[in-house]
Amino acid sequence: MQIKNSTPSPRLKAAAPIAVALFLLISHYHLTSTAAEPEAKKESKSLEDNPEALEKIRQILQKGIPERMTVQVKNSSKENSESGGVIRVAAPADANSKPAAKTTEKTAEKVDPKLDPKLDPKVDSKKDAKPEVKAEAKTEKKAEPKLEAKEIVKEEVKGEVKADPPAAPKAPKPIYRKPAPKPVEVAKQVTAWGYSGLGGPENWASLDPANQACSKGKNQSPIHIETGEAIPLNLEPLQLNYGDLYGTIVNTGNSVQVDTSGSNTMKVRGRSYGLSQIQFKHPAEEVINHQTYPMSLQWVHKDFQGNTAIVSVLVEVGEANPAINSLWSRMPFLNKERNPVLSSGLNLNTLLPSNTGYYAYTGSWTVPPCSEGVLWVVLKTPITLSAEQIATFAKLYPMNARPIQPTNGRLIQTSQ
Repeated sequence: MQIKNSTPSPRLKAAAPIAVALFLLISHYHLTSTAAEPEAKKESKSLEDNPEALEKIRQILQKGIPERMTVQVKNSSKENSESGGVIRVAAPADANSKPAAKTTEKTAEKVDPKLDPKLDPKVDSKKDAKPEVKAEAKTEKKAEPKLEAKEIVKEEVKGEVKADPPAAPKAPKPIYRKPAPKPVEVAKQVTAWGYSGLGGPENWASLDPANQACSKGKNQSPIHIETGEAIPLNLEPLQLNYGDLYGTIVNTGNSVQVDTSGSNTMKVRGRSYGLSQIQFKHPAEEVINHQTYPMSLQWVHKDFQGNTAIVSVLVEVGEANPAINSLWSRMPFLNKERNPVLSSGLNLNTLLPSNTGYYAYTGSWTVPPCSEGVLWVVLKTPITLSAEQIATFAKLYPMNARPIQPTNGRLIQTSQ
């Protein structure tokens, strides 16, 4: 019989994969049954004894193989009953679809028993089947966590690189505290200097640091002049050039004085001084040969260099002086009161003795700050005032004279 070469029909092409699948199933079943024969000799080696496998094959023949299916053939042996044979077979494609044919060929190649260890009878299906499934499952489950871990590591590394340096600790906010109340400064009570009590002459130096000369000075005034100790010298006569009185009579709080104006000068020891004021003292501050006087008039002069020269005119009780009456008529009774003195024929020379012989020595101011370097000229001859005129002044200032100060060996000159 001669067979002609012809192109296979489409039905034959579709049945080819089915036949291959049946062949593989029967071969696999036969091989596995033969391997298990020593342990179960009584069990059947034919497909007729396995109705489930026959039923599977029958369904495949009737319905055709699906696109991807798994056929499991059970055997009665213990080993096969636990593991069973697993075969994956590609479904037959349509005859008109070329890609399906390629897929079938690739599938057939994958199920080659020589390439697939699962179909190799020398490999135990019990040992290989489950581990492969578990390995696949583990691989699928662990794949994403590993990638996630890498991403996390990358993010952490990037975070370390890009991370900002730790911020410096913030300085603590200052705690506001109310400032302590300032201590109330108690004004020191200033004691005014005077001639009695705490402000008396013995305390002048302690009232003000500027008054230290009042206690420590060595050339202080007034002094006790003893004529026997005075050195008589051919001193030049005292030249007093006074005129009419113009000025203001002032109550200073410690005395009454006349601030003079006009051209009133004195020349002594070759130096000229201008008259600035006349101060009244009760009693007289100077003592001559142990003799005291009820009052004195101190004529204060200044030169152009600021040097001071004071002429002291002693007063004794006697006839009234008309010029003093004119001054007392303007006498200020209140402290710091000032009254003008207008000349009405009042000449300063009427307040001077006719004899201008004098004692001369170097002393100080007799009021604080007790500055030294003052030239004192004490007239030997006093003037007279009535007791009433002296009493009038004494009602305002009964005592405004500084006590006698030590001479300390000072040179006292006397004019002839």
